[in-house]
Amino acid sequence: MGFRLFVSHSTPRAELPRLLALVEAIEDAAGDDQVAVIFDKEQIQPGDDWRKRIAFMLHACHAAIVLLDENARNSDWVLTEAIFLSLRNQVDPQFQFIPVSLLSPEEGTAESLDARAARARERARFGEGTWRVVDLGRLQQARGATPRELGDLVVEALRTRGNLVPHRSPVDRLALQLAVHLGGIPDALLDVVIDDVNWDGAYLQPDRSTQAAMAITGKLIGDGRLSEIRDALDALGSAITTDRMLAILDGVAPLPLDPRAAALLTRRRAGSTGCMHASIQTGYANLTVPWYIARAYLAGRPKVMPINNADASFESLQVDLREAWRLQNRRLGEVSDAQVDEQLRSIPRYVTLPGPLDSEVLGRLDATYPAISFVIFNTREIVRPLPPNVVELVPQLDPTREKEIIDDYLAATDSLG
Repeated sequence: MGFRLFVSHSTPRAELPRLLALVEAIEDAAGDDQVAVIFDKEQIQPGDDWRKRIAFMLHACHAAIVLLDENARNSDWVLTEAIFLSLRNQVDPQFQFIPVSLLSPEEGTAESLDARAARARERARFGEGTWRVVDLGRLQQARGATPRELGDLVVEALRTRGNLVPHRSPVDRLALQLAVHLGGIPDALLDVVIDDVNWDGAYLQPDRSTQAAMAITGKLIGDGRLSEIRDALDALGSAITTDRMLAILDGVAPLPLDPRAAALLTRRRAGSTGCMHASIQTGYANLTVPWYIARAYLAGRPKVMPINNADASFESLQVDLREAWRLQNRRLGEVSDAQVDEQLRSIPRYVTLPGPLDSEVLGRLDATYPAISFVIFNTREIVRPLPPNVVELVPQLDPTREKEIIDDYLAATDSLG
């Protein structure tokens, strides 16, 4: 598996040579380290849906840069990419996200007052409006007067963090989990799956079962349908069991949900071992809330405990928490309340419960169980303002779109579960 570096940019055709020179400079500076610089102008073939392709690249890359210029500042799509990449950087210490600026020769002169003023203006422009969400000020930035100089700076920054050794991206992690269920299936049949979902993953992974898993992952990230994946898996016939098919479909079911909203669930809350509490509007909490959590943690899902409490007092919620824990750990036999509370205090997990939830009650729960992250679901509009330490999952899933996703899942898994 080679190292994948994604380039986020907005480059008019007339300025494409500058971008290509930067890509060449990065690959040359990497030397013997295999670095595949992936970006839309090179990887996307005529007729492809470029948004779907880029969505996959954002999940598959091991590091990323964003080329900061006036074109990028005015591009909603680059802003969307930058927000997602910034969130990946915040929740994954191995993922490096580097803002880069190609300066004019005058700006590249360290002694130039005009250069310093130009850089100050640039920081101001990208620190205002919706770009503030990206929080570029906390990131190591690279600025160079030529593509060659900038390529050297980018590679040096990556090597400083050891980031030219490929680590598992979200796509890699999920594909490896799915590939287990495709093991032992002849390559000729796996090729049918890859062809059916119309995906070329050759630059990602040579192993056929993992490539087929990546094809399935890429299809769903690109806003595909589970029912189409089910049709492709059906073509494997007796080579795959229904249990394996269900495991694959359950594994990729969260992918149609928005990754930016899911990433909010990974933000640590101050003074606690747990992540932020969250509020979500949903009509299908039993499915969508665990899916959001899975979407945030493609490396492995933390435990999710659902509780359904109409009283919502601290005492009744505490009883329900203990009961839910015992239900998930029946094999342990008799466990005292004190022992259950110790587990709930020390091991991070998510608890889903209906809202609204009183701020004082949540405060007591937060102090008593610092490792728990509560996901409060509302079937109607969310009551605002939200209690402290509670974030709203945004962008919010539209009810019509949510029903489409649920219906697609039920249609795809019909007869399997």
